[in-house]
Amino acid sequence: MKKNILLFFCFAFSVVSFAQKMLLPKALPMSSSSMVSMNDDENYAFVSVNRKQLLKADYKTGKEFVVLDVEQLKDSPIENIGGFSFSSDETKILVYPFSEKMGKDTCSREFYIYDVLRSKIEKLSDYGAQQQPTFSPNGKMVAFVRNNDLFIKRLEYGTEVRVTTDGAKDSISNGIADMLYRREFGVERTFQWSPDSKMLSYIKFNQMAVPEYGFDVYKGTSPERKTFKYSQAGEVNATASVHLYNIQFKWNKELKLPDEADKYIVSLQWSTNPELIAVTYLNREQNMFKVLFANPNSLVSHIVYTDINKQFISLESAKSFMFLPDESFVVLSEKDGYSHLYLYSKTGILMRQLTKGNFDVIKVYGYDAANQLLYYQSTENGAQNRGIYTVGLNGKKQILFDQEGFNDVVFSSKYNYISHENSTVKRQPVYTICNKKGKVIRSLNMLSEVTEKSILPQKELFSFTSAQNILLQGWVVKPLSFDNTKKYPLVLFVGDADNFWSEDFSIPLANEGYIVACVNTRGTQGKGEEFKKCIFEQMGKLEAQDQIQTATYFVEQGFVNSQKVSIIGADFGGNVAVTTLTDKEGTVKSAVAISPVTDYSFYNTAYTERFMRKPEQNFVGYEQTSLLSMANQIKGNLLLIQATADENVHLQNTFSLSEKLVEANVQFEMQIYTNDNGTFSSEKTQMHLIQRIMNFLAKK
Repeated sequence: MKKNILLFFCFAFSVVSFAQKMLLPKALPMSSSSMVSMNDDENYAFVSVNRKQLLKADYKTGKEFVVLDVEQLKDSPIENIGGFSFSSDETKILVYPFSEKMGKDTCSREFYIYDVLRSKIEKLSDYGAQQQPTFSPNGKMVAFVRNNDLFIKRLEYGTEVRVTTDGAKDSISNGIADMLYRREFGVERTFQWSPDSKMLSYIKFNQMAVPEYGFDVYKGTSPERKTFKYSQAGEVNATASVHLYNIQFKWNKELKLPDEADKYIVSLQWSTNPELIAVTYLNREQNMFKVLFANPNSLVSHIVYTDINKQFISLESAKSFMFLPDESFVVLSEKDGYSHLYLYSKTGILMRQLTKGNFDVIKVYGYDAANQLLYYQSTENGAQNRGIYTVGLNGKKQILFDQEGFNDVVFSSKYNYISHENSTVKRQPVYTICNKKGKVIRSLNMLSEVTEKSILPQKELFSFTSAQNILLQGWVVKPLSFDNTKKYPLVLFVGDADNFWSEDFSIPLANEGYIVACVNTRGTQGKGEEFKKCIFEQMGKLEAQDQIQTATYFVEQGFVNSQKVSIIGADFGGNVAVTTLTDKEGTVKSAVAISPVTDYSFYNTAYTERFMRKPEQNFVGYEQTSLLSMANQIKGNLLLIQATADENVHLQNTFSLSEKLVEANVQFEMQIYTNDNGTFSSEKTQMHLIQRIMNFLAKK
């Protein structure tokens, strides 16, 4: 939920009038994340800029070939390409058309199968839109979800098999995660093919006992009530269960987990052996993570790995489990105080700690079986930077990319080529194709050259030690005409302040004469478990302290007007922003809170309880971090911004706080966006929102 307010404004600021003062790139680069490696490991596929073609290109030369051209198809049912995936032999391609209105992949849409050999395209199904269609490993079938039920399309015969029959909106969901899982675990598709294409594993979500939440949509003469399932902290969650479907014999069985208490099933993963499937899951408190191995036919199972943490298991750790070809496995754990990789045998015996040191492993990319190398991203080169490294199963580490800033990669299918991205706060992303050793072969499409760099204010990194003896790091951007003998208004952003390029709201603010700063407060990753988890059971409290300390630091530099210190935050950041106004010293004078969580008991179970436990388990923590309890302590200028149709941070939050502020006779401003879902996605809404914030800052 920790929405980075800078990224929130990345697109929005470009539509307002003052953004025209910036020299923006004329075209976006082809991001490495949009590339799909092909079986030959020499080519990758991607969608053309105009979305009319699916192309493949040679990694070494960049020479392009047309795989699919929708304009060349006879009676083509699609006008463009929104996305695609190949069958295992690459003779068939799943495609869907692009639409501005399409949301994430959980949206139902019409998919099509393109037969490469016959140059023919046809609907995947004639019986309604689909979700998350996925080829079987043998390429002969496609599994998908329709109306919360699982189906299998047999491509050879053109027939559909219905795997489940109990799916129903806001009741039972098969193979597709509910809203809570999608939002807080990043899980969407919850079905997996066995490696021999003979079975389908899936998670069933039963939401019948989950409380219903709703809001009014204002249209016509009377409001229309929209309702949906939503569990606030401490309330009942959907129950999740694991099921297995046999394709040949058409049986459907539940795999019972030994712990029947409330839990979150994080993943289902098959090994290369079709007789072994792994189920990874967390307990409700999220301080215990387990890996269960099971035989999908006999359903005999046993726990092979358990990780217990006195605070909580980080989401990165819970999602890190990876099978190796010999059925051993790798996990991330913070058992030594930092996030590191550990290798376990197939029987659950610790074989080796693969990475060590005072840094965090952030992401695991994959395993090169031919060379027995794991590829990962970490903060070995500093907490604000992200480097790419390899480590062998013997624990021997090698540096792949450790340039200053943010490094990210996408590997070819056999790890012989690497698509590499590097950027810093001062430099736009550079995209290159490299060999397996990290040597540059060629550059990908770059952002157009900025010929008048002098008109762009540049960010710079800063660090200082707070009054609590905590090293805090971030970035700051100053006006081009900056003069350290003058005093400028300061705006703090609540968000991640790592060393990467972002065309965000800070630049136009700097052009308007503001100094803008963003700091990595306690609670962010990269510096180990103590720094990240000290916020446990008091979320927002220490983060607000660090924001205030950052403001104090800049005031002490002599170039900030102490009477013009503001802060902007959204969601969780909105809570932090308002909390800074309760400080007795009154360091922060103004706050903009966009969709703020004003009391954590209003927010969802998974996110809130990870950091705060249930309300009945941490009454004091909930009370001390509730803005409702602090309303009478708020001093300064406050602008509350809320969308009435926000399904994540509900209107209840802002309205509850506004009521408490009125009771305490605290003056404030409020901006409501009727029927907006909290994304503020329309151009007119964005223009209004940005101008509203700018006007508020200008008069304070």
